[in-house]
Amino acid sequence: MSQARESLSRHRAEVAVAVQARRDFPVAYQQLVVLGKAVPGDDDTPSLLVQLNRIAHDAKVRFQALELSPSGGEAPPPPVASETPAPPTEVAASTLPLGATIGPAGLGVMPYSLTFKGSFFHLADFIKGLDKLVETENAKVNVYGRLITIDGFSLGVDGESAFPRLEATFGITAYVTPPSEEGVTGGATPEGPEPATA
Repeated sequence: MSQARESLSRHRAEVAVAVQARRDFPVAYQQLVVLGKAVPGDDDTPSLLVQLNRIAHDAKVRFQALELSPSGGEAPPPPVASETPAPPTEVAASTLPLGATIGPAGLGVMPYSLTFKGSFFHLADFIKGLDKLVETENAKVNVYGRLITIDGFSLGVDGESAFPRLEATFGITAYVTPPSEEGVTGGATPEGPEPATA
């Protein structure tokens, strides 16, 4: 009899967890969709350009160039046919946009070089604008654009204008999720997750 009570108690706890998960699902789904805007499933270069142009306009700097940076080194030799399956990162990398590689967190990374012209303080405002595209506060994430990291920058004199105008080159990384047939939501809809199959 005590075994039956323990089993009943355990199953009631499982039901309570499932009911709470069903209640929490709409909020979790919305957060997943929002995060998908920060880290899309493809390079989405047009929207990246629009965001960079908007930030440059607001910061009063002139957008000069955007280039996909080479990943460095020579291209790896073609794989030799063997019975050993390719490691998961190689498989994921083969589905990414051209120029992307798999980063340390398992996300695709796309390195870009950006060139802008403006005053020192306007360039500082541009950096602030990039930083505000994705903001975190405690456990909350606010997404206003692409997730970007600044890997480095250099400042030089603008050859077309006198000081204090500068030319700045930024090395940035944009992130992409490895593409899948189900997309960023894993096949889930706002109504609920995809039912499990046996």
